[in-house]
Amino acid sequence: MKKVALLFPGQGSQMAGMGKWFYDHYPIAKRTFEEADDTLGWSVTNACFHGPIDQLTSTDVAQPALLTASMAMYRVYREEIGVHPFAAAGHSLGEYSALCGAGAISFAEALELVHFRGQTMKAASELGTGTMLAVGGIDYLTAEEQLATLTASREEACIACYNGPFQAVVSGTYPAMERVESHFRKLGAKVTHLQVGAPFHHPLMQSAAEELKRRLEQVAFKTLHYKVLSNVTGHAIDANKQSLVEELTRQMTLPVQWHKSMNVLHYWGIELAIELGPKTVLKQLLKSHEAIDAFAYDVAEDRKRLASRIANRTGEASRSDHPIAKLVAIAVTEPNRRPDDPKARQGVVEPYKRLIDLRGRLEQQNKQPGPEDIHQGLQWLQAILQMKGVPPEQQRNRLAEANLI
Repeated sequence: MKKVALLFPGQGSQMAGMGKWFYDHYPIAKRTFEEADDTLGWSVTNACFHGPIDQLTSTDVAQPALLTASMAMYRVYREEIGVHPFAAAGHSLGEYSALCGAGAISFAEALELVHFRGQTMKAASELGTGTMLAVGGIDYLTAEEQLATLTASREEACIACYNGPFQAVVSGTYPAMERVESHFRKLGAKVTHLQVGAPFHHPLMQSAAEELKRRLEQVAFKTLHYKVLSNVTGHAIDANKQSLVEELTRQMTLPVQWHKSMNVLHYWGIELAIELGPKTVLKQLLKSHEAIDAFAYDVAEDRKRLASRIANRTGEASRSDHPIAKLVAIAVTEPNRRPDDPKARQGVVEPYKRLIDLRGRLEQQNKQPGPEDIHQGLQWLQAILQMKGVPPEQQRNRLAEANLI
């Protein structure tokens, strides 16, 4: 059986009409929307189907609406496809959908939590209004450097989401974001305004985070049925109550490590990733991971293609078995033990780029690495691990995981 990961989108993916096709064609989806209406006491269904978009942009409406659309699709997926996932990941708000699907919280509990979360975030944004911009076409290290020259601190503007090697989201106050937008456009970056009503994953959300933590401490979290990746670290969440409370609290003011999470899925050998929610944002962000075949369950053609892939259990082996791909995954997933050392951070960049280039060249040529390629790759990985402060014994263990020693 192929390894499957489920992906759940966050705010910004909402759209009028989301989930309606599933509502019209599957009783389980219709019951999901009805449960949301009954739980919250207002028509989540009407908001999802009819908007208008300015209402769906308001975070207190958008969050329960997106959760409902995602869980309706998840329940249809479970009925129609039925493959138990190896892991799940949710982008920002989507982390609640992922945890709900994995059994940590019930759908009703998740609805109440995200509605409360949306209300607190909306209140916080009204105290110090701001916005978010997607910045594409430049690598995120350059984006960080440029932000440092434009702003005095994270309180003005900061990276809110590391979505991919050349895709980041910046969050900040309106005055700072005007400077950021103008500057990045001059650099040739593609800058897009997101459909959000507040600067998420930013220090302006601290008051909302504190309120949310008090609410989260009242929740009786249950055992996860499968792994769920953390927005804060990019790695699997520790499945205990205190860890979950801290994760969902810190997520409010810290950046989403989505790119790192996708690299972890690659390292685990995930072959199929299924986006459960409106639009195709997360599917598009996986384009840099050719080893993972991504599907958007909201797209009819993708549903047909997914059913075909699930039925065909004898397809070609996953490229995640590629030795250089494993080296890249190790380089990404090993935590940096010297996070405050700028030399360590810069020292990782060049060997990592060389590994990425080597992997891409070999995969494009459909070639296995030769002895020289493996030797060079090991040297670059060794340099990365050393710069990250990884102890020698742990370095040997990580290389052993790739079956290279």
